[in-house]
Amino acid sequence: MDRTDQLRQIGAQIRRAREAAGESQKEAAAAMGVAYNTLSRIERGLEGNASRMHAALEYYGLQLVTPAQSVEAEYAAEYAAAFVDRFPTAVSRKAALGHLLVSINQFDGATDGAEPEGE
Repeated sequence: MDRTDQLRQIGAQIRRAREAAGESQKEAAAAMGVAYNTLSRIERGLEGNASRMHAALEYYGLQLVTPAQSVEAEYAAEYAAAFVDRFPTAVSRKAALGHLLVSINQFDGATDGAEPEGE
């Protein structure tokens, strides 16, 4: 995978997270402290500035994923989008998404052979 493909993959992760949070590019860019056109370039894989990309990843609590993890991440993004659609505002959607991610991380920690509590 070359650098261009990597940038596109990272941009796609950020776009899916933004859409799952119910934010427009303008809303998200303002909250991140970057220009709207910068976020647009990041999402399209055209922006290679590491600090700007890191700011966008950090804003959504994302980490870089490998191509093998990409399919799993896409499924998780679709599930998260369906989950947060139940909430009427961008703020409540972002909070719901954060809660969902914490729940997933707690569940993942319980999959090391032990059953989750309460089962």
